[in-house]
Amino acid sequence: MSEDPEDHDDTSDERAERKMRFLFALRSRGVTDTRVLTAMERVDRGLFVRGIFADRAYEDMPLPIACGQTISQPSVVGLMTQALQVNPRDTVLEVGTGSGYQAAILAQLCRRGLHGGPLSPACARGGGAVLAAGPGQYHHHYRGRFVRAARSGPL
Repeated sequence: MSEDPEDHDDTSDERAERKMRFLFALRSRGVTDTRVLTAMERVDRGLFVRGIFADRAYEDMPLPIACGQTISQPSVVGLMTQALQVNPRDTVLEVGTGSGYQAAILAQLCRRGLHGGPLSPACARGGGAVLAAGPGQYHHHYRGRFVRAARSGPL
């Protein structure tokens, strides 16, 4: 029985090349803020896209995710984030968190964030990535309460 090469993870060279293409696509579409580019490099969009679309996670296109939602295309996320001009000491409120991809990007850029909307444990496959994504604190408002995901210190 022969092994299928597609069953194996990418090599480090393939990951580096994919990341380079990803960042080049962002830059070519107008994302120029180095902090935003660094944040988008650190957050693995592949954690938020599963199933038959997983191999397209690094393309600049919106993709369907669980619960009938879509994950926005990276260039749109980058341009919106860049327009916010988020500083490291800022607190950010995001409404309509969806997959959590934008929240994970913001986690890299601000001190703390509050996220609310339809993100439920069943819909948020990438929710764990939000918790691991940044140095700040993240609180998600779900069903009338904030669920705390503290990194350090009080809110």
